[in-house]
Amino acid sequence: MRIFCFSEKADVSAKLARNRSTTIIHISKFRARRFVDLGYADTFGSDWYFRGNITYNGMDNTAYLIGGTQRFFTTQSRGHLIELQMNHAPMADLDLVFGGVFDQLKGENVSDLVRNTKIDIARSSLFAQADYRGTDWLKFNAGLQLNKPEGGEHDFSPRLGSIFEVTDAVTAKLLYGKAFRSPFGLDLFLNAAFLRGNPNLEPETIRTYSAELLYRVSDLQLGLTLYDSQHDDLIVRNTTTTPVSLTNAGQMNYHGAELEYQIQLTSRLSAQGNLSWQTNETDTGKRDTTFQPNWMLKSGLAYHGEAWLTGLFASYFGEPTPTRRLNPTVREVNTDATSYVMVTANLELDLAVLLENAALTNAKLTLYVDNLLDEAVYYPEFSRLRVNTIPHHAGRGFYLNFAYRF
Repeated sequence: MRIFCFSEKADVSAKLARNRSTTIIHISKFRARRFVDLGYADTFGSDWYFRGNITYNGMDNTAYLIGGTQRFFTTQSRGHLIELQMNHAPMADLDLVFGGVFDQLKGENVSDLVRNTKIDIARSSLFAQADYRGTDWLKFNAGLQLNKPEGGEHDFSPRLGSIFEVTDAVTAKLLYGKAFRSPFGLDLFLNAAFLRGNPNLEPETIRTYSAELLYRVSDLQLGLTLYDSQHDDLIVRNTTTTPVSLTNAGQMNYHGAELEYQIQLTSRLSAQGNLSWQTNETDTGKRDTTFQPNWMLKSGLAYHGEAWLTGLFASYFGEPTPTRRLNPTVREVNTDATSYVMVTANLELDLAVLLENAALTNAKLTLYVDNLLDEAVYYPEFSRLRVNTIPHHAGRGFYLNFAYRF
């Protein structure tokens, strides 16, 4: 049985900015976040298991803008989530799971004593899934989820899968699934100078067919995945309105492949990585409009020592779709987005082993180095399509962290 977890965080911060005519001080006077989770789990007999959680999330924020005026804004949000799940194994080769989720979100934003956003929305879903092991070489799973957002139509999201153990080293999977995403509260109700929500938004859905082939021997693992997805009722920004608004924008089809590998070179040294390719096309015939590179590659080495773990990885990102393809009149203000290589490194030390001190058994020291080659990375400005690119990645960074588990 689990009872509850509680956390609260409050902070006061200030930031000073200067321009040519005045000094503006932005003060976040009060910001508090609260999280409470009450959970219960138990078994019934030998083949029933129940788990339930009630979760509360709360946030309050008040900020002032001082520069000749007493301007301020306040933001409040309250979330309540109920999750219930039951697992049942009626026979040795069959597992069942079913349950439901209820999610309610309330919130508001007030600027200069005027409430410009009020959120009050609830969403619920029911789900069930069965996993059946038919033979030693064949497994099936099937599931169904019913989604019902407040004020919207219900939606059924099925998923099906088959797993074939072709040989001891080769496994094949055939999968189908449909996913469902309701608009967020801000998507529906935000009414700000820079973005306006749309209470008539339809949920997004995506259907995906995939096939996987896995090969495993003692020191080598290879995986190949092919997929085809259809994304409907995409929620996108309409940059032709002032302010920018949100709307549903038709359909997108994705096709892609991914190759993964892991090689155990020695008992302590391994190599791993993946290569992926994808392309997409809208229902109006436009290709590669998501700004996602067609090609990405990540590869690196990891070493496990007695008292330390280290890794060095390089990631290649192909050239993304230029912003001017979607807006020929875009302003050219920054360096164009090009392909780039991002190199990262990490080191984790087990202080108890390294210093031979049992009192440090639960202590870890980690160092992470980002953008080791100090690449200048720019990415297409896809939010408003007004300028060609914006800076995407900071320069070389070093992050040192010490953690102790009580």
